[in-house]
Amino acid sequence: MELLAVPTKSWAIDSATYWSVWSRPEMYSIPPGEPGAYLYSPLFAQAIYPLTLLPWPVFSAVWLALGLASYLWLVRPLRWVWSVPLLALACEDLRVGNVTWLVAICAAVGMTHGAAWLGVVATKLAPAVALGWFVVRREWRPLGEAGVTVVVVVGVSVLVAPSLWWQWWTFLTSSHSTAAMVRLVLAAVLVVVAARRGWPWALPVVLVLASPIPGIYTVAFLCALPRLMSPEALSRAAAPFDGFVAGARRALDLPSRASQEPT
Repeated sequence: MELLAVPTKSWAIDSATYWSVWSRPEMYSIPPGEPGAYLYSPLFAQAIYPLTLLPWPVFSAVWLALGLASYLWLVRPLRWVWSVPLLALACEDLRVGNVTWLVAICAAVGMTHGAAWLGVVATKLAPAVALGWFVVRREWRPLGEAGVTVVVVVGVSVLVAPSLWWQWWTFLTSSHSTAAMVRLVLAAVLVVVAARRGWPWALPVVLVLASPIPGIYTVAFLCALPRLMSPEALSRAAAPFDGFVAGARRALDLPSRASQEPT
């Protein structure tokens, strides 16, 4: 397997990197911002190793299917008239094949099952600043679950491949970005405010701000909103737009939702 055998400039550029990460002489030899740069921990590479044994077309199709299924699950609590526009935010992420969908899933599930934050730590890392939510609110159980899971799983990974973890640490400490640090500080401030005010809907915005390398694809984090808001909050958020939707239905001569329900 060689990196040049797959797309490197447009479609599936990130998933191509994941697929080829074990075929390069050094995992962290390509600097950030360059095509093919692998930025995540060795744990993520180890976790997807079985998938990288698949032929590239099969890997690409599987990765795309996983991403699409994840976004469909995230927006499922919404009515289609709202879920479709929100799902459109994920198009760029699905095109490049990034792990945004995985981080969004882990963050959404991690609000009740702390162990899910392992997926965030193993990939983009910086969005794990959202764990401050539990600290501010003194919700120690999910925070403890996250901590224990990370320590145990990462510890095993380090024992298996200590040199790769040293390379990753060197890679991280040698890559400085003032803009990234500013965004991380803003994300941390937003976490504190959101936790104090009880605004779980702000956490996807935290993920966007804390993303190490910003891009259009990072807005896909907003697809996690429906899983972080209560049904009542979702209804209140959609209420101001319901009149517009009803008017559009009448203009298009479409039946209303109420008329479609059985009597």
